[in-house]
Amino acid sequence: LQETAREVAAQSNIPAAKFEEAAGRTDYGYGFLEDPAIKTTEGFLFPKRYEFEEGTTAPQMVTRMLEQYLLETQTLDISGARERLNLTEYELVTVASLIEKEASKPEERPLVASVIYNRIRKDMPLQIDASVHYALGKQGEELSLADLEVNSPYNTYENEGLPPGPICSPSRQSLEAAIDPADTDYLYYVLKANGEEHAFTASYREFLDAKARAGR
Repeated sequence: LQETAREVAAQSNIPAAKFEEAAGRTDYGYGFLEDPAIKTTEGFLFPKRYEFEEGTTAPQMVTRMLEQYLLETQTLDISGARERLNLTEYELVTVASLIEKEASKPEERPLVASVIYNRIRKDMPLQIDASVHYALGKQGEELSLADLEVNSPYNTYENEGLPPGPICSPSRQSLEAAIDPADTDYLYYVLKANGEEHAFTASYREFLDAKARAGR
């Protein structure tokens, strides 16, 4: 949300604080925001190129982004996924946000989704670096052992299950993957040495081997 606010401020006359204030509300009349667990619009500001007329207010911008989320998800089987996966729409968006940050390329998204769901079913912590980056407020930096112990509900190394909310605004592809994950027994993945794709495995030993091959 803060990154979106900074981008809006850089390309308009809306101060970042004004946009954050507007995006921090949930009273926009959309049913998908009625879940009491939702405190802000974070995760629902659909990522897309928008054009706004001069004089558009921050709440109007937020409304347009929320409208786009509704348009993008109207043809997705969210209600079916809620029943199959026993998750709320907000939790599905949270899963999609993790997929968005973790997958290296589009075809990996359903595989990352399968790892997330398989680990949840086995009561294993998700151990997703992107959620720790979110907790620390720093992106792309290599995490230290101390970082992995940060006291935050978004630390998926220390806490089992999903973080309390989305860590970014997921794309439609990531939402599709969260709704329709691949059918695998994968529990682990590691970025290969080329930095362009992940190796997926169901075995911890194979994970360690793949990690060694990647030099990580």
